[in-house]
Amino acid sequence: AAIHQFVMYLDLKEHPANAFSLRVPIRAKDSKTGLDIDALAQVEGMFSFQVSEPLTFYKNICGNRASAMPVAQVLPQLTAELCALLAAVLSALCEEGVTPASLPMMTETICRHAQESITPAWQELRGFRLFSMAISSLALIEKDAGMFKDASRTKMLTDPAMAAATLTAAQADAMTAAAANESGAGHLGVFAGVRLTAPVGGGGASPSGQKSGSLWRCPCGRMNTSNFCENCGRNRQR
Repeated sequence: AAIHQFVMYLDLKEHPANAFSLRVPIRAKDSKTGLDIDALAQVEGMFSFQVSEPLTFYKNICGNRASAMPVAQVLPQLTAELCALLAAVLSALCEEGVTPASLPMMTETICRHAQESITPAWQELRGFRLFSMAISSLALIEKDAGMFKDASRTKMLTDPAMAAATLTAAQADAMTAAAANESGAGHLGVFAGVRLTAPVGGGGASPSGQKSGSLWRCPCGRMNTSNFCENCGRNRQR
């Protein structure tokens, strides 16, 4: 016969809105540019969990209690274990060749893998299961992301057509700057008829037929190699 009886109420509902944030060291590669570096990925999101095995939860976690057990008592441990699993998943994906630019498109796959991997361990140890999970942000930190952008831009300029287009855009910006400069506005006429692009690798010539290339200082203070100042549009003084 029982000598002691008591009633315990277990909350089997979902416990949502548990935030997590971590920085994961990964091996970031880009086959297009050849860049291969050790980088940091910033991951942020939320997860929810629930009691799925009441008896296991009673035996291993709460026991006989005279008061309620707060969620905050178990949340730090669950968050740490989930972050450790995410770090392992992201590192494995990068080793398989997934580029940093492709990682944000794989958040659903990452969440599903985490849910399938961690739930069995949580159920066996504590009687919990990972109910749902969402990653709101996944990207390289700004410094490392900038390295990939610079490498992509450099790779782009190895294409002669792209290099010529970039040169044209730069000269157009110089004309815009000259128009905005009070002292250079009157010299915009010198750009009329000037060839904006030159053959890649060739020595461009000025309208007067004299080759440019030597360095000279414009009265506005800008150092130039062409016959017209890239800042104010002033003609080179002979």
